Amino acid sequence: MSSNENDRYLLRKYWKEIKTDMNADRVGDILYSRGVLTSEKYQKMRGQTTNWDKNNLILNNISNSDSYAFEQFRHALNQTTPHLAGIFSQSHADSGLSTAITQSMPRNDKEELVVHGGVPDLPSHFVQRIAMQDQIRAQLNQLRDQCGWVILVGMAGCGKTVLASRIVREGQLIEQVFPGGITWLTLDEQHPRMILILDNIWDSKLISYLDLKCRTLATTRDSTTAKRINSPCNILQIEPGFHIAEAKAVLSSWIGIPSIELPSQANSLISKCKGLPLAISIFASLLSKNPHRWDYYISLLTNSTPNHLRLIYQSIHHSHQLEEAIRISIDSLDADLQSYYYDLAVFENDIHIPSRVLNLLWNQDIELVEDKMEEFVAKSLALTFKRDDNHKSYIIHNLLMFYLKETHPNLSAIHNRLIDRYSALCNNQWHLLDDDGYIYAHLVHHLIHAKRLDIVCQLLTDPLWLQSKLDHNKLSNLLNDYMLVQKTFKDKEWYQIQQYYDLIKENTDIITGNKHLDIIQLILNRCQQPSIVDEALQIAQRQNEHPIWNCDNATLEASLNGHVDSITAMLISPDENSLITSSLDETVKIWDIHSQSIWLAKTGHHLATMHGHNGKIKHCRFSSSGSLLVSCGEDGYVKVWDLITYSVNQSIIYQSEMPLWGPLSCHFLRDDSQILCSCLSYLYIIKVEDGTVHKKIPMSELANSLEISQDRYCAVCIANDVQIWDLQQSKLVTTCFGHCDHVNSVAFSRDGSKVVTGSDDETLKVWDFFNIPSVVNPSLKPIYDCQFEDNNNPLLYVMDKENNLLVYYGLKATLKKRIKIETGSVTCCKLSRDCRWIAIGCSNGQIIILDTKNGQLLAQLYGHMDKISFCNFINHDERILSASYDGYIKTWHPRTGEMILEIQGHQGIIWSCCVAKDESFIATASHDCLVKIWYNPSLRLYQCLQHGYSVMSCDFSSDAKLLLTGSDTGIIKVWNISLAVIIKQFDSLDNREILASYFLSGYWLDENGNQPYFVTVNDKINWYSLEENTMVQQFYLYSDCERLLWTHDFRILVTIDWKGVLYIIKKVDSS
Repeated sequence: MSSNENDRYLLRKYWKEIKTDMNADRVGDILYSRGVLTSEKYQKMRGQTTNWDKNNLILNNISNSDSYAFEQFRHALNQTTPHLAGIFSQSHADSGLSTAITQSMPRNDKEELVVHGGVPDLPSHFVQRIAMQDQIRAQLNQLRDQCGWVILVGMAGCGKTVLASRIVREGQLIEQVFPGGITWLTLDEQHPRMILILDNIWDSKLISYLDLKCRTLATTRDSTTAKRINSPCNILQIEPGFHIAEAKAVLSSWIGIPSIELPSQANSLISKCKGLPLAISIFASLLSKNPHRWDYYISLLTNSTPNHLRLIYQSIHHSHQLEEAIRISIDSLDADLQSYYYDLAVFENDIHIPSRVLNLLWNQDIELVEDKMEEFVAKSLALTFKRDDNHKSYIIHNLLMFYLKETHPNLSAIHNRLIDRYSALCNNQWHLLDDDGYIYAHLVHHLIHAKRLDIVCQLLTDPLWLQSKLDHNKLSNLLNDYMLVQKTFKDKEWYQIQQYYDLIKENTDIITGNKHLDIIQLILNRCQQPSIVDEALQIAQRQNEHPIWNCDNATLEASLNGHVDSITAMLISPDENSLITSSLDETVKIWDIHSQSIWLAKTGHHLATMHGHNGKIKHCRFSSSGSLLVSCGEDGYVKVWDLITYSVNQSIIYQSEMPLWGPLSCHFLRDDSQILCSCLSYLYIIKVEDGTVHKKIPMSELANSLEISQDRYCAVCIANDVQIWDLQQSKLVTTCFGHCDHVNSVAFSRDGSKVVTGSDDETLKVWDFFNIPSVVNPSLKPIYDCQFEDNNNPLLYVMDKENNLLVYYGLKATLKKRIKIETGSVTCCKLSRDCRWIAIGCSNGQIIILDTKNGQLLAQLYGHMDKISFCNFINHDERILSASYDGYIKTWHPRTGEMILEIQGHQGIIWSCCVAKDESFIATASHDCLVKIWYNPSLRLYQCLQHGYSVMSCDFSSDAKLLLTGSDTGIIKVWNISLAVIIKQFDSLDNREILASYFLSGYWLDENGNQPYFVTVNDKINWYSLEENTMVQQFYLYSDCERLLWTHDFRILVTIDWKGVLYIIKKVDSS
């Protein structure tokens, strides 16, 4: 027989095996590149919907081809599925896996019972599951003197059959429980003193036919099977996955190295497989042939698509058994239930599916939804969890979800159905959707898979949707939506969305923790894109209403309609007959109230409109006589109006230094001969008669509204504070410090003894003007570092909002030094151990090193492509470690600025980084839901921990044996680093982000040297007991903070929140 004929014979002989295992796409690519497949045949092959059909076309072409085609076909198989290439080798014996390793026991009568009873062989790399085997053995021993059942229940691939096969081989059980023999029946579709093993009962009806009143051991995926048994029955729920030590033992056996020598990726692989025994075995087999492919297989599981599971299956002989087991489990459902189960493929992997969402998807009562899902749970096709709203949520195992996504005939239709149901709830006004705990986090995912990209673009460029998204969801989830969309849209389409993405990303410091965020105001104040600003203005105009209310009974008396943009000021004339309004529409209007007081007004009659400003009008004020009006606006002008003629009496020519930031407020002084106005960080006193500047008073920050008292004192709103100035001496008198959000308004009492302030923190505060503490507080940023010197006095380096580095000392925070930083926006900083240098990370990815004595620039480090989230001196100040939003970690030489090492640690933003006390390890926490531990200084990966949510913080215990992590959902986990297992988990009561988390050391050690406490930080400082799983103390802050520093005995804490409040907290000793 010729070589070509022999190949054709072997092809026909092993046709089914080749068609089952061959990777059609990869083989087709190779054959097309080698000229074996024509372009027409190649396109026809690619157009087939299933791998089976593609393989059928390829094999039909090869079987009718010449020897060259067979040679290239063998080459393609060798490159993709080597075990199939062996079919055409002369030395080929079989294409199976390695020979089974049987247990070393003599072939005596007991073994004959096992062999002749049909008990399947143990896998070649069997691993003992001691705890489960002990439980099964104990239940079988109870059947010594009676007939009965032991049923092992678990999902497909969890190891039920292997456990049953292992336990019935034990000589003691054979002698004492079933000496009469073993009968093993596998039911995928005889008497006393024997045991009947019913393996894989896929239909619970079969159980009633096989209840032979003898000792019976059965395996099934359906927990309802026991209801059909009349004999005594015990049910054991098989754990769905290996423990980490068991999984490592399987990997170790296949790969041939001790468990302790397995690479760090082993933990990640086990986590991705959820410990499922069959899945672990599949990958162990693959790795035994290709031990360098750890990262590749992990990436297939991490960046999963519906075809990845089949790709993995096709790489190993006989691995289709898992897919077949899943198919049988689903086919055992009634036809209507199968349809509902396939609908679950619409959801993402590893998420909780609320019953309320299924209620909408299936358009059924929630009770019926939960009944259906409980049937899936009973058949090991889903897991159930109780939610806070008394309803349930469900999780589908990744491998089941892979199968559903691959085999669903029209998944996009289900996405569209779910979207249409939500759309009907809100009448296509997506920002009006109620928060059901799901849709705000996952709507963009469904829209992309439904190919409704027009709505995706509309949402991510709609300020109203962004407002609702941030109100109901996490900032990190919004950023993830933008990153997901960036991979979907083309450059031209992405450009429009990118403008909003950049706006959100550049203002994360403002958005984070801001419970009263107004996205419209954020755009108007911080955005430089005219198209985005115009859209925000249009929304503001549509929302514009100016009612007049009766103060006695809270009823609407009149509505003044006339302005076409937001009103910036509303004033009653001194004679209470007129109302003046100024607006962003660049006009001032006068209204006749028709009575002596506004609260008696029934109508609002428009008397006049005054035009003159060429920009938005920010403020206006009456003169004391009521005959003049002063206004100021973004055109940089302050104008005085004659209210008798409604004309400009004196147009004061004053152009501000930044025209787009003209005067924000104005007021008459000294018998109306002078005007006080605020512009940028200055107060100006201007003469009315000629418009010249009489006095210019510098302030620390941008001034907002102002009020005067007795023509001498001026109260100015600056960020969260109100500063009181003496205008005669041009001197800051005091600061009203206490609001935890922006102060928008201020007023003096008539006698000037009281000051009242109103803030976005939803509070009004009344201050005694003569008893305000003399505290001048600059507007700080929560970017700082601190070292504690003698007597625990803190030496604090902190950034302010003017990009100054301020140096404070002592418990009273005495300002010692101010250093101007000439660089981009600062995002983090860290002192060297001896405080000689400070490393400063910037939003543009740059890091600078300064001398702390004189502020001299020592080095500039360039290399990161996005915002620096972390920098630190390590290795005795000989290296600098940095982490960034670009996902990279790098080390540098601090003196030369030379990059030493870099590695892409994560696929998402690195939110946090920490260094072990002995500097042996570095940990990074990322938006990609992973925490990675690296060896220092090599940056070689040691462990990869799957947290499950975006990880915001991490910290090592003092001995570097434990790691503490906190997520954006408030879940806190404590990990054993060497085993990569969770030993404790805490759930936040309010689901707030964990922005920082720390093990407490020193003072908090117990008598055994353990660390029983840890602390987390967001808008509260929370102390937890590690041993008791309880919170022991809370300290409330004005706003979120991201960092906490303390003395070695934890008696003094230092932090700064996002409102710029500096906290120096001292422990109170109990008496």
